[in-house]
Parts: sequence; structure tokens; C-alpha cells
Amino acid sequence: MLRKRLIGYLSFLLVLVLVVGLLRLLGWLPQLLSPQGLRSYRSLQQAQELLHRSIPVPAYFPPGLSWPPSKVLAQGEPFFAALLEFSDQEGRPALRILHSCGSPVLRPEGPLKLRRIVHTVRFSLKGKELELQSGLCAQDSPCSHIRWSQQGCSTHITYRGSPPELLRMAESMID
Repeated sequence: MLRKRLIGYLSFLLVLVLVVGLLRLLGWLPQLLSPQGLRSYRSLQQAQELLHRSIPVPAYFPPGLSWPPSKVLAQGEPFFAALLEFSDQEGRPALRILHSCGSPVLRPEGPLKLRRIVHTVRFSLKGKELELQSGLCAQDSPCSHIRWSQQGCSTHITYRGSPPELLRMAESMID
């Protein structure tokens, strides 16, 4: 009788381990089947290596921003898109870059989204048409947003800071 119980407990334990293992495998299955789908990456370099694609970043960063990015989300399919978020020295989101190619219009959301637009200016820079907006983000903090398209890709940058600094970042990214 004791032997039957022991075999029953061991069988139950074995089935439990197999079920947990199977569930973990199923959790990894989407990434295995589509490694280029939207996911979070540990670093910008990891995203670029795994997606075999360069992700543009500004050559100029205003003082007070932390490198590396605090958040890196990217996908290679069904269209390429990358979202990079940088924090200020206190760890608050301060810069968000959204870059997408061959996609429907993506609209940046989150704490750096302009909640109220005060000024909008359209102008040309290095042969590209840009739109610069200034206004207020969450907690009524001053924010700026700039967007442009080049070679079938669109770039949106939102910065919790002044428009001139944002413009310098954008200028450092445009070919």
C-alpha cells in the first residue's frame, strides 16, 4: 500500500514537472516561430543584431540624458519598427524615438505624448519636410515633438525639453 502511494506521488510529481516544462516551452513558442515580432531587448545592440537592421539614434544628445536607452522595443515583421526611450538623470522618461518603415502611421503614446500642443511649425531641413510641435506633456511639463519621413521610413521624436535641443537631435539624424 505504501509502495502504491509512493509510486502515485512520484507519478504526479513527474506529470507536474512535464506540464510546467511544456507551459514554459509554449511561452517561448511565439518568439521561436517569429523571432522578428515585437519584443523588448536588453540593449540597442542586441536589437540591431537580432533584427539585422540599423536603428537610428541621434549623434547629438542634450546634457542630462542617460545612455544607454532605458527601453528598447523593436520588431522586424510585419514591418520594421523600433521604440527607444531614454531617461533623465533622475530616471524619468525624457526622450522617446519611434522609427518605423513600411507601416501604417504609428502614434507615440505614454508619458511623453504631447497632451496640449501650443505651437506647430513646418519647415524644410536638409531637403526633408519636418513638423515641429511644442506644448505640454504629462504633469504639464514642457515637451517638444518632431517628425519627418525619409526613404519610406518615418521618425517621431518626443523630448521633455526645449525645441532647439530637439531640433539639434533631429538634425544629427537626418542624412
